[in-house]
Amino acid sequence: MSLKSLAITAFCSTSLFAQGSLTPPGAPAPSMKTLGQIEPRTAIDKLPFKVSASGAYYLTGNLSVPAGTNGISIEADHVTIDLSGFTLKGDPSSLQGIIAAGARTDITVRNGAITATAGGIDARSSSHAQIEKLRVNSCRDFGIYLGKEAVVKDCQANDNDANGIQVGIAGQVISCQANGNLGHGIQGDRNATIRDCLATRNGQTGVVGGDSANVISVSANDNSINGIYTGIAAHITDCTAVANGYAGIACGNVSLVTRANTSYNSQYGILVANGASVIDSSASNNALAGISSGNGGHVINCKVDANGAGGIWAKQGSTVRDCSAQGNSNDGISVTDRCTVIRNNCVNNANLKGAAGVHATGTDNVIQENTLTSNDRGLSLESGGNLVLKNTATNNTLNYAIIGDQTMAPVVSTFDPTDPPHPLSNFAF
Repeated sequence: MSLKSLAITAFCSTSLFAQGSLTPPGAPAPSMKTLGQIEPRTAIDKLPFKVSASGAYYLTGNLSVPAGTNGISIEADHVTIDLSGFTLKGDPSSLQGIIAAGARTDITVRNGAITATAGGIDARSSSHAQIEKLRVNSCRDFGIYLGKEAVVKDCQANDNDANGIQVGIAGQVISCQANGNLGHGIQGDRNATIRDCLATRNGQTGVVGGDSANVISVSANDNSINGIYTGIAAHITDCTAVANGYAGIACGNVSLVTRANTSYNSQYGILVANGASVIDSSASNNALAGISSGNGGHVINCKVDANGAGGIWAKQGSTVRDCSAQGNSNDGISVTDRCTVIRNNCVNNANLKGAAGVHATGTDNVIQENTLTSNDRGLSLESGGNLVLKNTATNNTLNYAIIGDQTMAPVVSTFDPTDPPHPLSNFAF
């Protein structure tokens, strides 16, 4: 055999051994698990329905809650119910839409609507419940009522006959709306957090927080009583309260209100109790006072304009500093005893009885470095024993209205460069 023939034979043999099977493979095996394999779920297709075991459940369509019954009764812990975008609708005599019986824990309900039941979701004895993306409207009682450490997120509770949303101790209500409820819009117990919410047109208060509550970035408008109301040691920040029936914001002792904006409320813009602080906030066009502080309060860097009976009212031992009070229909700033009033700008505060830029009704006050312009009276002192330094009063009907013996630096009305005034002098021009 020639060398050429041997080469061809070797090549062909090698090629034949290198080839695999020419038969095509079968269909590929499934590479992903089904939803049922990942999270086995039980369908709810008829009411009433009792959840007696932990697990995940889902609605298959819109369902009606029969008369005299609860729609879904949860009698187990660690339960998730997905309404799947469907609605539970009540009968005029049906009971709760969803109820958690007893001290259940880790209940989640999401993604759907409940309407016209007695109460929407009743899990008041539960803990760690979570309600998400739910609309609970037109119930004959409350909308959503949960126990301690619950979370309500991205929900609406409107036009219910009691409270819209209520959570227990350390609960959270986040990015929710509660409008037109006959009770409070949103209510949280002590240590609750209510954030990024809207509460309007409720029959009582828009947002209620217990002791040590945090109320953040909330708008509370057109509510029948207060816009926002809290207990002691609460923190209210970045909130708006407009056109409420009593106070825009009201809170208990040693609370803190920062960066609030209140206007057109029927009594007070901001009303705080003893030892509370109001900082970097505004109150305008409220029917009574813009900001009212109890004993030992702090009102700092605030703006109060066009309020019907005064800009800032502060009781004994308070500090009012770096504020602007303009166009109020009574005193710009009114204090009682042992207060410090420093570096405020009071302009055009007036009424028929002689309003003042700064008015002290008591004694032992320190009134220093204020600018008092175009008021009925610039500074009005009704009792002796106050310290008055470095104030400037101009264009008031009466620049300084002083009764009693005061510790008061001289009032300088002309300037002589050859004889400069004392550095603590008050000025009038």
